Amino acid sequence: GLFDFGHRDGAASQALLQHPIGVTALPDGSVAISDTYNHALRRYDPATDEVTTLATDVREPSDAVLVDGDLV
Repeated sequence: GLFDFGHRDGAASQALLQHPIGVTALPDGSVAISDTYNHALRRYDPATDEVTTLATDVREPSDAVLVDGDLV
């Protein structure tokens, strides 16, 4: 529902995020999501309709840069 939140990966219809405030398109067509209150960088892949976690323990304020698939 509208007010369901948490940290759960999986099918987009079942995945949970908490206060996602930043998004950017990645070169492979997926979307990186700043999941602020979970202190995580998440990824939505429209090809598979899945949400996964790229990184955790990302505290704000912070930036993330992906270089050749590596988080730096």
